[in-house]
Amino acid sequence: MKKYFLKNNDGATMIETLVYLTIFAIFSVVVVQGVVVSMRSFTTARVHRLLAQSSVDVFERMTREIQSGASVDLNTSIFDINPGILAIQSLQNDVSTTKTFSVSSSTISLDQDGASLGNLLSDDVDVTNLVFRHGTTAASEFVKIEMTLETNLRDQTSADFYNTIILRGSY
Repeated sequence: MKKYFLKNNDGATMIETLVYLTIFAIFSVVVVQGVVVSMRSFTTARVHRLLAQSSVDVFERMTREIQSGASVDLNTSIFDINPGILAIQSLQNDVSTTKTFSVSSSTISLDQDGASLGNLLSDDVDVTNLVFRHGTTAASEFVKIEMTLETNLRDQTSADFYNTIILRGSY
């Protein structure tokens, strides 16, 4: 009777080990590269979302205040240069008030009759350009706004925003 013995391998050969390590290294590089690209994309999207949300917040407040105004204070406002100042006169309960938009320390501030109502931008966003343009038609008065916002995060990104607002009290 013949006895058959199985060959006993005590481990992998050096060539097998090198092949496995090479495959593992290539797979690891692909995975790490994918994670890095995903993180960059997420950061870029977060920065653009921050700029867009900041512009929406500022323009919503400006639109509300300008549309509720009766007229633009042409003596106090500064048009067509950066940084501009916009003063809106309104009449509430037979009391005249003036609300002023201006740039202060890289942020947009809102004042009412000289008292600060606060900043309109978050701490992560700075305004680098704010220009107001005044216009009139036969039936109304309007304000055009040009604004450039920039993040002060590690990835400094800037974006331009534009808006035109008609004063409701002027028509």
